[in-house]
Amino acid sequence: MTFQDVTEKSAPSFGNSHSTPMAVPSPTRFQKFQKSCFRHAPSAASARARRCPAPSASAPGTRTRRWAPGARSARGRCWRGQVPTPPATGWRLRGRRASVAMTALAGGPGSWSENILQYFLRRNQIAAEDGAEVTWYHAANHKAQLREALSSPALMIEADVLLASDGSGHSQPVMAHPPETSSDNSLQEWLAEVTKSSKGIKLDFKSLAAVAPSMALLKGVEERLQRPVWINADVLPGPNADRRAVEARPFIDTVTSFFPDVTLSLGWTTGWHAEKANEGYSWTMVREMEHLCRELQQPVSFPVRAALVRQSCPELRWLLEKSDRYSLTVWTGKDDNYSVEDLLYIRDCFDKSKVFYDLLEPQNHEFKQAIGIES
Repeated sequence: MTFQDVTEKSAPSFGNSHSTPMAVPSPTRFQKFQKSCFRHAPSAASARARRCPAPSASAPGTRTRRWAPGARSARGRCWRGQVPTPPATGWRLRGRRASVAMTALAGGPGSWSENILQYFLRRNQIAAEDGAEVTWYHAANHKAQLREALSSPALMIEADVLLASDGSGHSQPVMAHPPETSSDNSLQEWLAEVTKSSKGIKLDFKSLAAVAPSMALLKGVEERLQRPVWINADVLPGPNADRRAVEARPFIDTVTSFFPDVTLSLGWTTGWHAEKANEGYSWTMVREMEHLCRELQQPVSFPVRAALVRQSCPELRWLLEKSDRYSLTVWTGKDDNYSVEDLLYIRDCFDKSKVFYDLLEPQNHEFKQAIGIES
């Protein structure tokens, strides 16, 4: 049935059978009479309702669909033919169908998945959309380290979480990095102090067992953590790996079941050996990571070891190009051998807004000095 057939059958007539029928609306006017099928969840890109596209053309970003008899959209029936394709951020229907897979504010101000550059720009704590401007305090685990981190100019605080090994059957999440197995600081105490500040946080998990109880504790302070929250684990084997990875799918599923709106930090287990040549991130490794992350809706930052990045720039650049949600976080081991020239090479290889630098001293100060940023 053609568009003209439908409009002629739809046009009403008045008087006897010889009366002149009403003028049939043009396709453009007829289309305006149609009610929208869906409304996209409000976002920075679109806050208006999507309308049903013209039935005669296949617009980019649409898919063909025939409604089943009696099927209705949230605001009446859409014209048979084109239905807008739901974007990755999720759709919502009107009325009782208003729930969405991700909240309308996902990635917005105050959300856990807010881009940290946007967060700190909004607070006038950085001057440009440059990942190198974000300062980090690494391994703020024990109480003394946490106090120092909170009083420092660092914008992001990174800490490690594991289950205490105290011999009891009631282990709780504590702030420690292996080979430590205990701490003077529990995650609950750590969160109580951090929520008094406005700093972003990154929690690094070394085992799957600590994730669920830690998410439950985070749930208790969710309303007081209106800032970027990153949840990290090394979930795939990487170059020169010397330890087992946290199981990827259970880790992701556990975190996102508690908090769909969070920034994931997913890395590779790595090693570095001064006495031999060290491999970089291979094509197999980055493709495996891309396959793992392609269906995720959350922002993902990939932590990469500074001493291994320079030889891996093509592979990592390919990975970042797969989604606007992706970024890199360059970190370093205390005994790694790398130069400021390596860091400058990395900086030239990537979009400056897509790479963050969680570095140790003195390389951090030397790097910031070389690029003209005060540390």
